[in-house]
Amino acid sequence: MPNSRSSAKQNRKNEKRRLENRRVKRTVRTLVRTFKESLELPEASAATSEEQLRVAISNLDKAAKKHIFHKNAAARHKSRLQAKLNAFKAKGAAKA
Repeated sequence: MPNSRSSAKQNRKNEKRRLENRRVKRTVRTLVRTFKESLELPEASAATSEEQLRVAISNLDKAAKKHIFHKNAAARHKSRLQAKLNAFKAKGAAKA
């Protein structure tokens, strides 16, 4: 229980921020999962996977800009996702 009006207000602000951060994190995780799943589909194409990666990276950058993810953590995630796409493309080129 807060001891002052200002601490009560701070608690309200913290709760609003926490909920918004959870929403953004959930969105990013969902987009990353969608991208990874698109690579595993039998009818997967590089074009659709690239588009999903572009959207995921955009949301990661926005989250890092808001300090929801640390900028280095976002860069690490982006790098790993891009590496997955490059491996997928290389595997597709080897088949053809």
